[in-house]
Amino acid sequence: MKFLSEDCCVPLLLGVRHALGVPGIAVFSSMFGFGAFANAAGFDFVLAVMSTLTLWALPGQVVFAELYPSGSLVVVFFGVFFANARFFPLALATIPMLEGAARFRPIHFVYAQLMSVISWSQLTRMVPTLQLPDRVPYFYGFTLTVIVIAGIATASGFWMSAIVPKHLGLVFLVIPALYFILISAGVKGRLPVLSVLCGAVFVPMVELVLPNWGLVVGGVLGGSAAFAIDHVWGAAQ
Repeated sequence: MKFLSEDCCVPLLLGVRHALGVPGIAVFSSMFGFGAFANAAGFDFVLAVMSTLTLWALPGQVVFAELYPSGSLVVVFFGVFFANARFFPLALATIPMLEGAARFRPIHFVYAQLMSVISWSQLTRMVPTLQLPDRVPYFYGFTLTVIVIAGIATASGFWMSAIVPKHLGLVFLVIPALYFILISAGVKGRLPVLSVLCGAVFVPMVELVLPNWGLVVGGVLGGSAAFAIDHVWGAAQ
């Protein structure tokens, strides 16, 4: 059933309501863990929270926290840059879903900044049920809500890190991965499942050889391997 476009508050509030469900729980859990991790890495409270509100990407934030003690801005910049490079094609694929075939506008920079994997996956699921004018309000409602949740979770994890053991706080970082595995399991076709399986193999292997680069290099290798396997599999059939 299509959602009516007569009032932008309808899709906006729908996005807020969806963000307060399972996606919000996954974001809170992972960012709570990051708050504890950031405290252990030597961040102060403001830097920990602002890294969430500005970087807004857990892999990039983890790389930031790991490289921050090096004291080299160049190393930190390029580490975060490559960790978050995946958002460039993600933004290019998402903006047409929000506004159709519209030409580039400055507001697209705002969409790209607010974009995350969790908002992309949610928008992909909701696009078939949303009329085009409803998509931007829904995107704002969903994304801004999860960002607020992430900020609160980071602050909570930072302050609670003195009470919660470090290894227990880092366990929360695994929950988003489980969430996206469940999302991929519900997608039709074998390529998403192959991508998750290949990523699970390549990322740890690369991390052992190139610490802090496992997610970027392993993700590229895993995705490429999944694409090749799917292509060969399809040709064989």
